[in-house]
Amino acid sequence: MKPAVLIVDDDPSVVRMLEMGLADEYEIIPVFDPTQAINVFSETAIDIVVRDIKMPGLSGFDILRSVKAANPLVEVILLTGELPDKSRPAVNALQSGAHDYLLKPVGMRVLKAAIQQALAKQRQQLEDKRKLQELLRRANTDFLTGLSNRHHFQTQVKLEFERSDRYERSLSCLLLDVVDFKKINEEIGH
Repeated sequence: MKPAVLIVDDDPSVVRMLEMGLADEYEIIPVFDPTQAINVFSETAIDIVVRDIKMPGLSGFDILRSVKAANPLVEVILLTGELPDKSRPAVNALQSGAHDYLLKPVGMRVLKAAIQQALAKQRQQLEDKRKLQELLRRANTDFLTGLSNRHHFQTQVKLEFERSDRYERSLSCLLLDVVDFKKINEEIGH
């Protein structure tokens, strides 16, 4: 399945050029109206957003904030026709979470490289998130039984006591001690 790229620009010729240059490698979703882009983004699984900064209605920064608020893993590449010496928008874009800031007319090789880097960053973030979840699972469970370990128990007990105090409710706790558990392990195994 091809990665989905949402292209948002009010200039149909720019959208068509980008669509033609990227369609072999990506599923292109062209949008000419920035307010419609928000709807498309909320209804469709998008991997990358390529967006003109200056358009009527929502600015590129507005779209960037909306996209990042909805899904921080989606990368946004902003395009502009402004002169390169006006670096403030580029700095603002990158500080706001844009993956890249490219000048129009953008070369197809440059744009494809930016998209590939954005997808690689996205894959790395997903892998990091998966590894973190695995580390948390391992830190909170016993290797042999797969049950919650003492560390997890103590953390949960602390949270429950805090919740009990906060809501002024009583708290009950039941601890079981299995006598001769070693015999059970020896007979049944770990």
